[in-house]
Order: sequence, then C-alpha cells, then structure tokens
Amino acid sequence: MARRVSFFAELPVLVVACTALCGATGPELPTRREIQSTLLGNPGVVFVYGAADPALAERYRHALTEMVDSYFGEDEKVHVVSEAVLGDEERRASTLYVIGTPAQCALARTLGPEIGVAFEEGAFRFAGRRYADARDTITVLRPSPFNSRRGAILYTGNSDETILRAPFGVLASEDYSVRRAGRVVRSGLFSQEPATRWAYDPARDRDLEAEREAWARSLRTLQAGTYRLHVPPGLATDERLQDAFAKRTVARRAAFANVGLAVPEPADAFLYPTLESKAKPSDDPRYASLVDGALHSVFDARFDPRDVAIEVEAALSPKLPRWLRIGLSVRASGRFEGWSLDEWSTFLDWAGMRVDPVELSNDDTFRHRSYWFSYPSAALFVRDFAALLRGEPPRPRPIFEGAELDPPPVPFMRGACIAHTYSLDHGYVSRIAGDTMRRLHDDDHVDWFSITPFGYMAAKDRPEIRPGFRDRSGEGLTEENDEAVWAAIDSAHAAGAKALLAPHLWVRGAWCGDVAMKSDADWRAFFEDYRALTLHYAMLARVRGADAFAIGKELVGTTRVRPDDWRALIADVRRVFPGPITYESNWGEEFETLPFWDALDFAGLNEYRPLATTVDASDDELRAAARAVADGIERVAKRIGKPIVLTEVGFPSHRRGAIEPWKDSADKTPAPEIQARAFRALFDALDGRPWLGGLYIWKVFTNPTTNENRPTGYPIAGKPAETAIRDFFAHPSPSR
Repeated sequence: MARRVSFFAELPVLVVACTALCGATGPELPTRREIQSTLLGNPGVVFVYGAADPALAERYRHALTEMVDSYFGEDEKVHVVSEAVLGDEERRASTLYVIGTPAQCALARTLGPEIGVAFEEGAFRFAGRRYADARDTITVLRPSPFNSRRGAILYTGNSDETILRAPFGVLASEDYSVRRAGRVVRSGLFSQEPATRWAYDPARDRDLEAEREAWARSLRTLQAGTYRLHVPPGLATDERLQDAFAKRTVARRAAFANVGLAVPEPADAFLYPTLESKAKPSDDPRYASLVDGALHSVFDARFDPRDVAIEVEAALSPKLPRWLRIGLSVRASGRFEGWSLDEWSTFLDWAGMRVDPVELSNDDTFRHRSYWFSYPSAALFVRDFAALLRGEPPRPRPIFEGAELDPPPVPFMRGACIAHTYSLDHGYVSRIAGDTMRRLHDDDHVDWFSITPFGYMAAKDRPEIRPGFRDRSGEGLTEENDEAVWAAIDSAHAAGAKALLAPHLWVRGAWCGDVAMKSDADWRAFFEDYRALTLHYAMLARVRGADAFAIGKELVGTTRVRPDDWRALIADVRRVFPGPITYESNWGEEFETLPFWDALDFAGLNEYRPLATTVDASDDELRAAARAVADGIERVAKRIGKPIVLTEVGFPSHRRGAIEPWKDSADKTPAPEIQARAFRALFDALDGRPWLGGLYIWKVFTNPTTNENRPTGYPIAGKPAETAIRDFFAHPSPSR
C-alpha cells in the first residue's frame, strides 16, 4: 500500500503542484489538486519536442524515447511526438510536456509568453528577473491553454545543449523552477486563492540565490590545519573543529601522495550542522560533496576527518574510467563510510559481496551496483593489483568478527509507517520530520517507525529495476535518497524509537503484487536486480543502525512461484544485516501460504481486509468482522510458530473506509468517525492475542500539515483515530 512518487515514474504525485491556465487566472480555473488528478488520465501524457533543426530534433527524440522506455515501459498513455506532427485533438486532450528552446520549439515560443516567460536573444525573463546564462533553464507547470482541465508543462531555456544534458525539467513541490547548470536558483508556487488562482505570488517565491548569498554572509571563517573553514555561528565555537581538520590535513596529504598528485593547499570547507541545513544552500542531498573545489559537508558526531576520497577523486583525471577514479581515491584515502579497507576486505569476503573486476570495468553495471559493495571493491582491486605489481605477497584475510551472532529478539512494535513528504523542507531530512516522530513517540506511544525507500520498474513484466539510490550522483534532492533514509533512521532514534527499514518496488501502471516475468531468463534478471537493490538497503540498514529490515513488500506474483530465489535472498541478507528480518506479505492468500516464513524472524502482514459491507455498519458488526480477521491470522500464527506483526494496517477516513480499506479514493465524503470506529474494532479483536508482535499504522506523513493529509485519506493526525491508536498503544503489552 505504500505510495511512491517520482516525476518519471508517477507524474501526478512528484508534481505536487501542476498549475495554471497559461496567461489566465481566476476562480473559473481548476484547482491544483484537480489538475493533479488529471495528469495521467486518458489519453495520457505527450512529450513534445521541437522540429526547427532536424539534427537537434533527432537528439530530443532519442533522449525522450529512451526516458519513456526506461520509466514508463509500454504504457500506451505516454507518447513522444514531434511538434510537426502533433494533432489538434491530441494537443487538447493530453497533458503536454513541451521541451526545447524557443529557437528549436515553436510551441515553446507560444506557451512561454502566456505562462509569463518572456524570451529575448540568448535570455529569458520571468517574474521581474532576466536570466542570460547559457546554462539557465526554467520549468513551469500550469493548466493547458488548449484545455484548461488538462495540465501543460514547459521546460525551456537558453541552450539546447544544456537541456539535452538533463532533458527533463523535474519539479518537486514547486510550480516553477529556474536552474543554472542543474542547480535550483529560484522556485515557487502560484496563488491558489480563488480570485487570483494561478497568478504569480511574490509571497510564495523563493529566490535561492539571494538566500545563499545571505547564508554566505552569515558564515564565519576559521583556519584549521590547512583548511579555511566557513561555518555558521553555531558551529564556530565547536571544540572539535581544530582537531578534526588537523587530522584531515594529514590524511589529505597522505592520500594525494598515494596517487602521485600535489595536494592543493589551502583548501576551503563549508560545514553544516545538519543534512537539511546543507542541502538547501548547496542544492545537494549528500552528506558530503564538492562545489567548485570546496568541500561541503555535514559536521556532526559521524564526521570522519580521515575519509578524504571525495577530494582525491575530484583531482584525478576525468579521462580515467569512473570505477578506476573511485577505486584510486578510496584506496588512497584508506577508508569508506567509516570502515577501513581491511575491515571492508574481511566483511566483503565473508558476506560474498565483493564485486569482481569484470563487473567493475563495465560502467553501466558499476553505476547500478550498490556503492556499498562496488566502491570498496574497486579500492581493494586497485590496492591488490598495485601490490601484485610490486611483487608483494597477498594480504591475509582474517575471518570477519561477529559472523555467528544471532539477531536479537523482537520487542512488541507500536509502529507507524512514516511517509516521506516530497519536499526538502518537509521530508525525511527535515527538522519537521524529527518533530513529528518525537510527538508520535511522546504523545501516542509509537516506538517503531517504518521507513520506505524505493526501486522502480517500468512495467510489471520487465525485469529491470532502477535503484532509488542513484549511484550517489546527488540527484533526487526531495526524494528518499540514501542520506534522507539515514536522516529518518537518526530521527527515529533521537525520538526514542526504533527503525524498520522496508524497501519497496514502485511499478509503473500496476500494483507490485502483479509483478510476473515472461520467461525464466527474465526471472533470473529480475532477481539479480532485486537482490542488488535489497542488499544495498540491507547494508545501509547495517551501517546506519536500523533495528529491523524487511526484504520485500506484497510481491505476491513472485513469492508463490519463486520461493527458492527468496530463500537465497534471505541467506544473503542474513550475511549483511545482523538484526531481525521479515517480509511484508499481502493480506489473504500470500500471508496464509508463504513458503518461507520459517526462514524469517517474524511474519509481516499488510492487513487491509474489509470490516463492513455497508456504510452504516454498526459497531457490533465491525467488531464481529474484526474478530474473524484476527481468528484467521491466529490460525496462521499457530501453524508457522512466528510472531505476527501487522507491518501495515490502516483505514481511509471516508464513508467506505471499513468496506475497502485498501482504497483511499473510494469515496470523496470525509468520515473520520468511521476510520476511528474501524481501528477500535480491530484493536478490540487483537487485544490479548499472544501471537501479536505489534502493528504499524498506515500512515503518518513526515509533515502532518501538508496537503497530502487529505480529509478522506489514511493519515490520522488530528482525527479521532489518533485517540483510538493512542489508547491501544498505551497498554504495557497489547498482546498480553
């Protein structure tokens, strides 16, 4: 049931605000939510490219076709069309994504002025500012001028080459975004007030350039080792700074010497107290990154001054293959993600996760392999090959310590599925997310949070899985990138709770339970990709301190036909993650017949069985249905001998919430009392069941005040259901 948002995977949700009839404003226009709901309706989305220069047109066609194939698969509702053949009916009926410079694309020239983008020679103007850098682009979303009930998206700029380097103008929670060389310099939302709907709203405009300039003026400059540190006032008095950068100076000099390069000194480092504070001015979601040769890094208890690989890599020749640059830089640094190369060597050998040289040398394979394994493997290959050339004997590889530890017992889980709000200011990395978890822990007795990153499939029968971690490229500023997941785990712990990491698959145009391959070769390819995805997050869970791990969710079409592949995956995960693991089964047949419950520590169940057949069901009827549900779970629990954890359980707060708990859009009439009554009925039925190992409420957003918390949806914040959950979780042990 977990929902996933990615612009290319699910256009209507990442584009939280697709706005405005071009050039017109007012109450007769549809609201943002109304436009959003139409984005992937029939006949779908048309990606339109310009036709002025045939050679450029062919490059656009190729880039867009490749994207559609990768992200949308064979979805018949998504098309790539030259503006030269775009028909009037298709233009009126479809969501339009118009891409290209005004010189290349006549439709861009038409849409731009109506949207408020004025074109000049080599520049464009928007809302009072001129953008003349060749690297400047702008993306604007509004209702279409050809049909105000459909959306139109314009992605244009000053250079076709710039657009083609990143040919998709992705938006997160904003309605428009101006970027320079891919970095956001301005963004905002249009008005949604009835009289001025879709008009430019200065109060909702963010000038990120001005914000960064103000932030830069607030910094203090200190000298530590050979580094010039630029730090906010709150960090300027941190006593750890001098010692940390004295150590980093030594490590940096040694690392550069290891690759035969002169070390550039002095060096600049910009430090931030939190990931959220770093991501805003640097426009980069990673814990550490380089901008114009300067280090930008979070400085907290986990800052490792000896890990200088990022600085070494930047100094190496870009002509080297990427895997070799990374191998040389990590080997020169001698550390990766807090572990020494010797520690990585013994762990990778014991776990069987060392990536072989053939895979390392394949750039495409290397980019899609988890960096947890490929980066240290590349460094170890470089180190071992260099030793071989020097005639040195192979290094001894001691047994990995802790290999035989059993996972700890699982305490009762009073859980909530914490859903990422797709915004830097409101998502996993934000202070707001930490505040939300702390409030749920303190007020509602929630002591576990389920955190869900994603992999993407273009179609249910295509084996390729795009990993969400993006090869550490810095993409996905507002998504569940690895640093965001890491921040969510930290926030759970800071709130006094524990974290269950539960990666999930988002499948274009289908439920993940419908995944099924067409051939044995496709099945092998699917499980190869799924294994890589799962082990990446299992390793993240290990290193970042998650307390439990789920190997999958609701993959009904795979578990019943490929149990041996799942058992092999479980064995692999056991070698990587030392804590308790589960699988989140779908309610019904999959839960009742899953063939590998014996290999897991507890049985996960995503429970959405109906408790009613009519909208006016009485409390007695709800309780009777809930008892039948609990009795059915109990029969499975007795057979498999495992604790049962309801890893998802929820009821939408509309009139049919107890009839179709799996469907949050089944009714448009808010009925929060039905949601509360359904929860109370289920809690009554579960209370005292000795097999119950806990449950996770579906769902709570990282920011409960955003528009995602619809009055008819699953979120419980401020609804009567929250009181019911609080009462149940207040028990010392509800399954006593």
